[in-house]
This record gives sequence, structure tokens and C-alpha cells, in this order.
Amino acid sequence: MKKKLIVLFLSLALLFTFTACDSNTVAEVNGEKISKDEYQEYVNYLLISYDSMYSSLGGLSPEMLQYFDIENTAINTLVTIEEAKQVCVKLNCMPTKDEMLSYVYKNLGVTKKADYKTALSQIKTNYGLSEETVFKVIVSSLYKENIENYLEKEQDITFSEKEAEALYKEDPETYDNRTVSYILIQPDNTDATTDDSGNTVYTDDAWAAAKAEAEEVITKLDDGGDFAELAKEHSDDSSTASEGGSISEPFTKPESSYVEEFTEAAFALTKVGAYTEKPVKSSSFGYFIILCDGLQDKDNEYEDLIASIAKNNLATLKADAYEEYISDFHEESDVVYYYGDNAGKEAKSDTSGDGSKTESKDTTSKSE
Repeated sequence: MKKKLIVLFLSLALLFTFTACDSNTVAEVNGEKISKDEYQEYVNYLLISYDSMYSSLGGLSPEMLQYFDIENTAINTLVTIEEAKQVCVKLNCMPTKDEMLSYVYKNLGVTKKADYKTALSQIKTNYGLSEETVFKVIVSSLYKENIENYLEKEQDITFSEKEAEALYKEDPETYDNRTVSYILIQPDNTDATTDDSGNTVYTDDAWAAAKAEAEEVITKLDDGGDFAELAKEHSDDSSTASEGGSISEPFTKPESSYVEEFTEAAFALTKVGAYTEKPVKSSSFGYFIILCDGLQDKDNEYEDLIASIAKNNLATLKADAYEEYISDFHEESDVVYYYGDNAGKEAKSDTSGDGSKTESKDTTSKSE
């Protein structure tokens, strides 16, 4: 894998337009430089992350490399982090060193310095990121939180539970949700064939055997069997079986990523602890037995649901305010790129105190 990533990195290097006299700088934000070393670390991190994400497809190909535009993603991310830091200073909401360290510890899941150093060592081994870059990337989220909280107060951004309730009443299905666990019994594929669309076609005997096993599991549940233990014993979905069949995240019907038969059966369960009394057939997967672990609707945890709607909408409004403020700050800042598509360009020419624009300085030199 390491050899492949080196080849990908060299391919990436061929895409750059380099125009800086200072070869150690990839961009500047109001005079603050972003180093080439930091940039290369972050590119390497993105390469490894994407390669791992698509490992089932053979990893990141040169074509995918260009599609994801990693070089510009890296530069733009580092520019935005620097801009957020400068905005924190401007708005006087910069976190203290202790706050930043505590935030990094929390995000790395550590409480002691020794564990922190161990985590950094693992990140260095796996992703090639230095402590400085790890710290900067994690703390950038704290910058964003502080700016959003500042703007919330300054702009009086609110979203009340009364507004949330009105939203809910307009379209309950958008907000009603379920949290479930499931057991999947797949038909035996020994004698299966494939149709013209590439779908697996199981034999009638295989379907019958799978249904019989699913019905047997339901009988065990009826007799007081533990769902999690039965999932570990019977479920053919390895991604959830070890967790007792649990799907930790709630989902709504409109946004469900599960097949229609599964989604409809899940939302037909109207009490926590209820499970499907008959196996739920999906021609794509097999038979499901679904357990309702949690639900929120007008009859269940309604107050919590409304509070959640209000919280999520407030978060969206704060995020929108942040994006608008950062965008305006970017436009008003002296941002110069030395690498990537914007090499040799400034985000905006300088603006004088009376609102008139001065000449944009020429940062382009001969390509190296």
C-alpha cells in the first residue's frame, strides 16, 4: 500500500501549478503563511483516508484522485482553518490554550498526557500527521463552535420549540423516527443464479429454509429469548451481528437508507420492545426480524422530539451564519495561493478605508 500511495502522491504532484518565490509556502492568509510541509502532511492524510475508504474497490485510483481534487481540498481546508483562527481573534472568542488542549484530549478519547502521546504516535504511524497538524485540524472545530456561539448572541439567532412544533405538525413523517435492531437470515446461495441485472436469484428451497429459520428465531423470542444473543447466533449480517443486531442511529422514513420492506416493517412497530411477528422478506437480502429499540412520534417521547427539532434547526442557522461570516471574511482578506488551481491569484484585491479597491499585487513568478 505504501508503494502505491507514493505513486499516487507523485501523480498528484504533476497536477500542481507552482508560482511562489518562497517554495516553502503554499498559501498566505493576511500575511500568515501555510507551509508546504503542513500541506504535504494533510494531502498524505487525505490520500490514506480515501484509499482506505475505497479499499473494497481496490483503493484509490489515479482517476479517483483527480475526481476528489485532493490537492485543492487540502489547500482550501488549511486556508479555511487559518481564516477561522483569525476570525476568533477578531471577534475576541479565541479559546485558551487549556481549552484547546482539553478539546483535543476529548476528541482523541484520552485523559492523560501519556495516552495523548500514544494516540499521537498511532496517528503519526497511520497517517503521517505531526502533533502540530493534528492539533490544528482538531482545534479548527473548536474555532467554529466559538464563532457560531458568538454569532448566535450577536445576531440573536433563535429557534423556539413553538417553531419546532409548527414544523412537526406540517409534516410529521419527516421527523418521526425509529431506532432498531435486526436479525438477517439469508437463503443458502449454493445453487443460486444471477439475473440480467446481476442480482442473486435463490432457489425456492433456499428461500423456504431461510423462512423456516427466521420463524424459529421468532419462536425463541416469543419464549423469552434475548434478541441480542439470537442476533449473534443467527444473523448473517456480520456488520451488526456482533453488536446484537443493533443499529445505533435513529432514522426517519423519508431518509431511510434501508430497503422499502425493512423500512415499512420498522415503522409498523409502535412500541419499544416490539418485534416483527412474521419474517420480513426482502428479495435482495433475505428475511429480517426487526426489534424496535426506540421511537419518537406524537405518541412517544414527543417533548424530546420537539426539543431535538429545535436544537437541530438552531444548529443549522448557526452553521449558516458561520459560513456567511467566513465567506465574507475570505472575500475581504488578502489570500494568496501558490499551489493549486488558484496559484498566482488573490482572493480579492485590497480595499482601502474609503471603500475603493487598490491594485491587486502580482504574485506570479516563473513556474519551477
